[in-house]
Amino acid sequence: MQSCHVQGLKYHQLPLWNTKTAVLACLLIPAWLLSILASASVSVALTAALVWLSKTWISERVKGAIEHEYAQKLETFKSQLKAQNDVAIEQLKTSNTQLLAVHTSASNTFGSIHGVAHERRLKGIEAVWGAILDVRNETPAGLLLADTFPENEYDRFFFQTPQLQQFLSGIDMKAMSQLKVVLLGHEVEKWRPFMGEYIYSLYEAYRTLTLRVFVITAFGIAKGHVEAWYRDDVNRNLVTSVLTAQEQAGFERSEVKFSYIRSAIEKKIIEKSARIVSGEASAAHMLEQARRFSMRFSR
Repeated sequence: MQSCHVQGLKYHQLPLWNTKTAVLACLLIPAWLLSILASASVSVALTAALVWLSKTWISERVKGAIEHEYAQKLETFKSQLKAQNDVAIEQLKTSNTQLLAVHTSASNTFGSIHGVAHERRLKGIEAVWGAILDVRNETPAGLLLADTFPENEYDRFFFQTPQLQQFLSGIDMKAMSQLKVVLLGHEVEKWRPFMGEYIYSLYEAYRTLTLRVFVITAFGIAKGHVEAWYRDDVNRNLVTSVLTAQEQAGFERSEVKFSYIRSAIEKKIIEKSARIVSGEASAAHMLEQARRFSMRFSR
């Protein structure tokens, strides 16, 4: 480092100044000011004040430089972040557009498919209700009439009242083998995929119950003693599987149990069929399929 001269004096000759202070003075303070400081007339207080001002000035310069650098970096970061956000927004828009196009295409496809399927469902409902009417019409009058008698009067009805025997003539195994509901059961079976398992199960319960009551009664007449059909374990299971708890309570209170259970099953078939015919069930099914498709696509 070169020596600093003020009016012929070196920095170490300046009064009250140490070496470090003198070096700062040479670097930061103009020569004319140093000349003044070098004179004996400058007070110690003024010298200390100038040193403090020099330190403050340096500190502010450094602080300003740091703030300027951070401001530049912050602006650069903001620009980069905005660019990334713009790219992400465009990608999201593109993805949403693709998803909407796929969803629209899927909905149109579902609509076309379900339009054809709905026609098949209607024919299936027509077939199953026609079969219900066949079962109802082929039910011997004797079974419906016996339903109005309590169990303790079965013997009187079936065996001790001659004027009622005419209603029992069609209750035997030979007559049952000729029933349309037995011979033509496959006509409903072929529509099973379209009507749905619920309606088909109700139809099968209706048909099975009627045939089983027929068989139990026919065997009872042949043996000379008819037992109540609702005591049969198979029939009890059928009743509990078809009816709700509230309906089962009504069944137990009913004095015409055979008519009660059949009417309850017919009502359930009609209510479910009405939902299908109106398109309500089909629309709900389409919405559920579209929702599942969208969830799979979004993954």
